[in-house]
Amino acid sequence: MSRFDFNHKLHDLGIKIENELKPHLNELFDTEFNKRSTNVFDVMDFISKDGKIVIEVKGRTCSSTQYKDTIITCNKVREADALMEQDPEVEVYFFFVYTDKTKYIKVPKEDRDWKVKLTGTWNIEHYLIPVDELKDVDDIEIKSNQ
Repeated sequence: MSRFDFNHKLHDLGIKIENELKPHLNELFDTEFNKRSTNVFDVMDFISKDGKIVIEVKGRTCSSTQYKDTIITCNKVREADALMEQDPEVEVYFFFVYTDKTKYIKVPKEDRDWKVKLTGTWNIEHYLIPVDELKDVDDIEIKSNQ
């Protein structure tokens, strides 16, 4: 399989994880999330009904303690930056669903010290987010209407 072949197995697993997480996101943020697009290649997964919260969900096939960093493609961080630049009220979150727990990070608008590395299955540019910067889902104390 080349990097240009569509991986149906990983895609189906990703959709399953997103569908399982969505009701929890609705409850955690006290809003209704919808798919951001019907395009399978959209960069982000969910957007709140008021458009102020955007979420990307990444499934992981390892535990949250297996690696010191988790990777996310640079295009997702660039999209987050563009969304927050277009509307300063927009918040972007990355959720990582590990085999042992779900963790998240609110994408910082600045003061981000994430390294960039050619890595991953196809050796493309990824940001390395330190796992110790992620919060457990149980720690979420945010509402969309604060």
